[in-house]
Amino acid sequence: MYKDFNDCNALIYSTEGEQIANVKIKQHHKIENYIELHETQELVTGQQYEVLILTTPLPYVYQGRYQKLGGRSILKLFRESRKENRRETRYSINLPAHISNLVYEDKLHALHTPLTTQLINISKSGMRFRAVFNALTVGNKFQLHMKIGDDEKVLTAEVVFCLDSPPDFSEFGCRFY
Repeated sequence: MYKDFNDCNALIYSTEGEQIANVKIKQHHKIENYIELHETQELVTGQQYEVLILTTPLPYVYQGRYQKLGGRSILKLFRESRKENRRETRYSINLPAHISNLVYEDKLHALHTPLTTQLINISKSGMRFRAVFNALTVGNKFQLHMKIGDDEKVLTAEVVFCLDSPPDFSEFGCRFY
């Protein structure tokens, strides 16, 4: 699969899972396997981080080591997460988002009013979000829009479980597809 991370957003976490930075990727150097970042003060030279690169339809997860190279800020990438399993690392995230379309028989069906959501966590293969009580059910497929910086990302997912807290809200666990 061809990967191009140019102009994508990257969420950078400590190895303990604490979010450190949200940065824009300037350039993806595929052969040398590193990403060049816009300047950030939060990262420490030589430190190892977990990097969640937000691409559509699925994000990529890497380990990365931060370096300064000729005045440029780079993250050398290694150990791409490919294995899909329930023990996969989940990254805490607190982002507003909205669902504008349901997907049925591979066709988009626009909602009259977008469903407002709050992302709770995200992984390479799925996400969890909070919305109004009983908004979706297991098996619903949808497009979720989220804004990261100046960019809007669209993720397509399917609800695999619901946790209800009536009458306030429900939480939905979803897998990307």
